[in-house]
Amino acid sequence: MKRYLRQIALFFSPLFAVLLLYVIMDPFRVLREYEVYYTSGEADYVVLNRGYVGTETFAQQHPRHRYDSFIFGNSRSLFWQVRDWQPLLHEGASCFHMDGSDESLYNVHRKIRYLDSEGVRIRQALLVLDFSLLGRAEAQTGHLTATPPRLTGYRNILSFHGAFLLAYLDPRFLLAYYDFSVFGTYREYMRDHNVLNAEPMAYDAMTNEIRYPQFEHAIETGTYYTGKRKALFYKRREDIPSSPACIGPTQLRLLTDIRDIVERQGSVLHVVVSPLYNQRALHVRDRATLQEVFGMQCVHDYSGVNDITEDFRNYYELSHYRPHVAARIMREIYATEK
Repeated sequence: MKRYLRQIALFFSPLFAVLLLYVIMDPFRVLREYEVYYTSGEADYVVLNRGYVGTETFAQQHPRHRYDSFIFGNSRSLFWQVRDWQPLLHEGASCFHMDGSDESLYNVHRKIRYLDSEGVRIRQALLVLDFSLLGRAEAQTGHLTATPPRLTGYRNILSFHGAFLLAYLDPRFLLAYYDFSVFGTYREYMRDHNVLNAEPMAYDAMTNEIRYPQFEHAIETGTYYTGKRKALFYKRREDIPSSPACIGPTQLRLLTDIRDIVERQGSVLHVVVSPLYNQRALHVRDRATLQEVFGMQCVHDYSGVNDITEDFRNYYELSHYRPHVAARIMREIYATEK
């Protein structure tokens, strides 16, 4: 019997070692608290859950900075820079990014409810959305999109950490992570499926803002829109259909609850539909629903064919537009408000 148990232990010892390393290394930074989750000027390599980083950073920093102005949205809202937004707001506005990778309406709703439950005064808010965000009204399961446990009262803590453990045990991640950890060399195969990310970033822990200044520098020097990167920007059709209607009863309930919270708080909320390179307009029914819920003056639809989406130089790639686009939209929004 002892021999049998030793054989079993020997058989599973590699798995035990891998799991022990997971606890020690904490590659996704979800097992322990961190004062700062990114090192500014360096690559993060292991892609983190932006929603989790934002929520935990907010919880740590809010007692010091007393945030009252928030940017919500998916990764397209990353480039809505505080330095462009803050001058348009009330004096002394304290701004914070609460974005999430591939964000869902469900997560946005949970974040706003969390802030409200914590007694946080939301004086100003930007909700940057698109068809993708609006269409997701249920809790997500992937490790990069999972709802941070703090937003659910820790009811999802097992499924949350289970998602990260599964992502860690993916052979592609294990190979890339420990190859890089041991040899310190980033290899091209690590880029596949976004396993590791070697792009350095500028990070401001006070605002939870990420920027990639090297992209803007390359654009200024004429070295960005070349080769494979320029080839990404395909020729659009003449007759581009709108996105399918996606606001159903669940989305309407979440949107209405967001509206009720900001109205009760007296918040100034602006909802922006992102200008995407695919030039697919938000469905007219969805736009009408947003206007009905939040008011026509608060909904700003930049989707579809317009002077922003016509010019590929307004984009880093097919999914993300540049900071000057967001800055222009903000100026137009707040000029109208004033």
